Amino acid sequence: MTMLNDFNNIVPQQHNEVENTDNKFAVKLDVAAFKPEELKVNVEGNVLTIEGHHEVKTEHGFSKRSFTRQFHLPKNVDLAHIHTAINKDGQMTIDVPKTGSNSSVRAIPIHVSAGHAVTQKPANNTNNTTGKH
Repeated sequence: MTMLNDFNNIVPQQHNEVENTDNKFAVKLDVAAFKPEELKVNVEGNVLTIEGHHEVKTEHGFSKRSFTRQFHLPKNVDLAHIHTAINKDGQMTIDVPKTGSNSSVRAIPIHVSAGHAVTQKPANNTNNTTGKH
């Protein structure tokens, strides 16, 4: 039973909440089981993809965990102003304002409470951003 409890503690509980109003599209995810550098947020066309990959190696073997969540964005979102943040409790929020339209492939920086952003490079793209915000 202890092993099952340990497993439940390392597998993220992926409760997500989607908000789709006249002003914005927003997604909230619990990613507390992952470090910011283990997460990727990308947009391709109108598909928002959030991925997490974690691996732990020990002398007795290794364990992996991962997740992928995809959301179809409304056509009237402004991808130039997408914002992704993770708070100290591991709650990720992705906000996309609805002020225009834009469809391209783009890596989205993840802002953490410490004030820096972590960006993973998407496949076949050189237009990614990392910086302090």
